[in-house]
Amino acid sequence: MDKQVQELATQLERAQFQLKKVRTKADLKAAFADLDTVESQLDKEHERNSKLQDKVSSPIDPTPTTSPSLNGLIFPDSDSNPASSRHQSDKVPGHVQAR
Repeated sequence: MDKQVQELATQLERAQFQLKKVRTKADLKAAFADLDTVESQLDKEHERNSKLQDKVSSPIDPTPTTSPSLNGLIFPDSDSNPASSRHQSDKVPGHVQAR
């Protein structure tokens, strides 16, 4: 009887080890799936950051935003144009507003 109990205990240990191994393997597969997801997200974030870094490190275009063709043009004074006097509060001194 002791031999039979010992044999059953050994079988139980083997079964528990196999169950533990299967559970660990499933856990490992899940961990690798999570790792793949995280790596994919990190790759996307790295690509996004690289694009932003390229934008930041690119030289600033020294070309003025105002078109050179506007230089030298004479705009009527707001006092001489009654239609533009309505928008007097919108004007900033020295700034030409597009209408």
